[in-house]
Amino acid sequence: MNQYLFPENKLVGFTKPFLALYVEDSYNPELNNFIQSNFNQIVEYYTAKEIDFCYLPYLLQNKKYKEIVNYNRPYLPKVVDENSITEIYNRIITQQTKPIKGGCLALFNENYGDKGALLCFPVAENKDIIEQFHKFANSIYEVFNDEKELKKSNEVNFKITPGKPNKENTNVFAESIVEEESKPYDSGICFHIVRENDADAEFDEQAFKLADEIREKIRQLKESGSLGLIGDILDEIQGATKKLSTVFITNDYRIFLKDYNMKEVEMAPLPKSVFILFLRHPEGILFKQLSNYHDELLSIYRNITVHENIDRVMESIRALTDPLNDSINEKCSRIRAAFLEVIADNLAQHYYVTGKRGEPKKIILDRSLVEFQ
Repeated sequence: MNQYLFPENKLVGFTKPFLALYVEDSYNPELNNFIQSNFNQIVEYYTAKEIDFCYLPYLLQNKKYKEIVNYNRPYLPKVVDENSITEIYNRIITQQTKPIKGGCLALFNENYGDKGALLCFPVAENKDIIEQFHKFANSIYEVFNDEKELKKSNEVNFKITPGKPNKENTNVFAESIVEEESKPYDSGICFHIVRENDADAEFDEQAFKLADEIREKIRQLKESGSLGLIGDILDEIQGATKKLSTVFITNDYRIFLKDYNMKEVEMAPLPKSVFILFLRHPEGILFKQLSNYHDELLSIYRNITVHENIDRVMESIRALTDPLNDSINEKCSRIRAAFLEVIADNLAQHYYVTGKRGEPKKIILDRSLVEFQ
């Protein structure tokens, strides 16, 4: 059975997840009715074999899938009609080295890039359809697991034995510290190395922290497997490319992504003030010079909110512009989280604050895409 389905052992070198997608060169009422009538059972069976089963008419109308597309590709039109389904089928069919006739189960792997399906298995109407669906899933599962077991049996186990470290495989910096510490001190004077603990030093760690609920939302909306494949095809057939949106800031300082169906990016007044400050300075801001921006940041903040206690406002701005205070990193983290609430990181990274240690931190978005009301 495996040799029949996989004569060239095409699963070698691939890893999960696999995607089984039903495709057809023209509408087949019998096969479509079968899939629709048995959809839940098919999905359950394929899931047990660690295969993602995709049926386009259901997928493209699924509310959760639309949410995932809107999060990862907000530049795409929201309407996906029957013509889009036909075009996706045609795109997949034209990529195959062998012609597809009738209905087929096409096998994909996300590591296969845009080379098309690994193989296409024709589904015959004059045979038991459910048996053919099961046969396809069983064969994928068996071949993949046979290969995995073979790799496992061929692995070489290395035993660690005590002895002198190999300098090629050890941390040279750590090694030099050990050597220095073994030398006696003549002067009797002790030197303590104190790690720099300013906002700039902590930026990479603190400014990129995410709350658990944001992290979970990103996980649920991640585009992978069938979702990434179909998204790429939708990009192509609709002539869409990754497009950055204009940031539109209203008179009352609400923030919208104008070209992403006016998605609103919500922030509290303090991170919003920091965001606008960085928008005003495309050249970036060195954290060690934050105190130079005290008055400007205070002015922005007081325009955004006029109801807070002035003493509390002054203390917040003082902390934000203190390069030894971690408040600026916390606000940068809030800015990042606000954008990741509404768009995927490959887009969001253009809108939040980034930068290397010791260099100016900046928002890399082209300022031609910033619009104030």
